[in-house]
Amino acid sequence: MQVIQSIFIFIFLLFSTMPFCLSLLDLSPKTVTLRENRVLTENPSLKDTPFQKWPKVLDPRFQDCLAFRSHYVALYLKIWEEWLSAPVGEYATGYENDVFYVTSLKNYLGVTPITPEKYAYFKLAHAGLYAFFKTKNIPYVFITIPDKTSLYPELLPFWAHWCKGESWYDQFTKAIKEIGIPWIDLFPIFKEKKATYKVYNKNYDTMHMNAYGVETCYQEIGKRLQFPELMPTSRNEFYTVSWDKIVISKFIKENVPVFQLLHTDRFQPIEIPGLVNFEANYWHKPRLNNNKPLSPLTVWLVTDSYFLLSGHQEREYPVFRGDIPLLAYHTKNLFTTHVQYFLSPFFQELLKKGPYPDILIETLVERNWTTMDRAKEDPFIRIAGDIYLHTPGYLLTPPLIDNYIYI
Repeated sequence: MQVIQSIFIFIFLLFSTMPFCLSLLDLSPKTVTLRENRVLTENPSLKDTPFQKWPKVLDPRFQDCLAFRSHYVALYLKIWEEWLSAPVGEYATGYENDVFYVTSLKNYLGVTPITPEKYAYFKLAHAGLYAFFKTKNIPYVFITIPDKTSLYPELLPFWAHWCKGESWYDQFTKAIKEIGIPWIDLFPIFKEKKATYKVYNKNYDTMHMNAYGVETCYQEIGKRLQFPELMPTSRNEFYTVSWDKIVISKFIKENVPVFQLLHTDRFQPIEIPGLVNFEANYWHKPRLNNNKPLSPLTVWLVTDSYFLLSGHQEREYPVFRGDIPLLAYHTKNLFTTHVQYFLSPFFQELLKKGPYPDILIETLVERNWTTMDRAKEDPFIRIAGDIYLHTPGYLLTPPLIDNYIYI
């Protein structure tokens, strides 16, 4: 009996003192984690919440921050994230052990709704670009790519169906329809193709498409755009798709489809100086690829990491992997740049220094709708968008109005 009592006392003291010990070791719980199979609440904003609704926002907060539970979650994260090299704070595990990126999942669930201000800025950003380049007789096409969360909702954690709100993708596709610009939505195409093959990997780099996803984008863009030069070719002419074993963590490996581009010696990378005045990320730096066989087409591709990083192998070429999208094989010049640089001083300077484009293509993946900041930061784009959408504008001058009045 004394042995049983001693064991009971030991266990009781262990559980009682563990939160205190973990606090001393500074193992505090993460603000938001998804590996526990539900989104932990964030700090409630009591200043912005009516007093009578305080219990509603405080109750889940207290439930998620009780000493025992929160500290054991912290210990769980410490063991898996740091000791076992498993990024449990960044990813959520769904059915069949498929991994989903936290940011994508929160956007899909509508955890943080889009504010009316951001919604308006998003419309102005793309309406302004379309309006400006139309005055230059340059076609502008906007392409949206669904994230893994929207494409595979059946693989999400079971709790995702309990708290589903309006996703960012739903909100922004509604905004694009209201703008009325040329738009290619790849969601229906991906949804059709996913029955044949997975366009996102199970565990490895689920923030980006795999080689099959990039191939699908490439083929659909070539079919939808009215340029014969961009028609896609059969596989093995410009690229091959092979399977590569990737070591993800100490216990997880995955065979994933990757690209191997062919005949890369035909490209000559050329940098255009003076376009970016601050240090650019290596793989996001604006770059011009000149195709030595000289196809007649010049394309500007404004994109995020999806077309710059997805599905590529490292290879012998004097640029970072992914700097040659498949569209480069069909162009005389392909200029690629990240969406973060594409403000009016940048592209007006590029029109003077770089090759004049036959078409401007902009692509965005579901989680990266940062182009709304373009209108917020750039009054030129914002005003052009206001004129095109017939919304109230500011700082309008007669010459500026004359440029866009007939669009």
